[in-house]
Amino acid sequence: MRIDKTQEKLSISEIIAGLDDFERIVFSKAEIQKHKAGLLALKVACQTFKELNESPLPIFYSVPRVKECCIHVAASMDLVRHFKKTEKKSELKVLKKHLKLVGAGGYGIGATYVNQQSKYSFIQEKIKEAGIQQLPAEILKDCSRKTIELMVGLAALNAFDEVLLEDPEKSSVKNPNPDILIRKGKEKYGIACKSLTSKNKTNFRERITEALGQIDRAIRVGKIDKRRGMVLIDISALLDHDELYSPWRGA
Repeated sequence: MRIDKTQEKLSISEIIAGLDDFERIVFSKAEIQKHKAGLLALKVACQTFKELNESPLPIFYSVPRVKECCIHVAASMDLVRHFKKTEKKSELKVLKKHLKLVGAGGYGIGATYVNQQSKYSFIQEKIKEAGIQQLPAEILKDCSRKTIELMVGLAALNAFDEVLLEDPEKSSVKNPNPDILIRKGKEKYGIACKSLTSKNKTNFRERITEALGQIDRAIRVGKIDKRRGMVLIDISALLDHDELYSPWRGA
């Protein structure tokens, strides 16, 4: 994933300010003060990266903690870009519960990789040092799985009439909703998102079967229209993140 130089560039200070603005719109002051808002992991990474840049010492991107910060900063930049481009910012509140999970697990495919593959996380250690309870590894994995739903939800807000994300706190196999519901005019669409953590073919088939089951149940109860269901597969945890994010010569 090489840098797209045609995209808007944001400084680290602009990214931090954008995260703060995003947080203020979606969460209450009390939630932010009690660290119950959703962007803590990203803000810790951005602040650490800013301090590294202000140091007179060179930055070694091969160091794991530096690499992790860079991955989170890149994700933060994407999130802030989505935020800035959202025309009806009041609608961002529908993403509130997913943003809380992002605060625990991080945003973007880098966070998915770190948590689902049980990698050591410098960011989670910093959160622990701040006196904030660290979540068990399995919960972090569940949190990071929701990042793909949040990414799609953010992208869909400006393009469709209504976007609804399944309540992550009430997720159940008996719930007929797919992960994302989208309405355009009178047409109702549904997207079932599944994350893969291995290349096992049986596992892949099981995830597809589960997703199709979600779509079928939603059609039966009228949540989405016939032939309007989609399955989205997230392979973030299977990518070679060293190759994706390591700066290349001449960068």
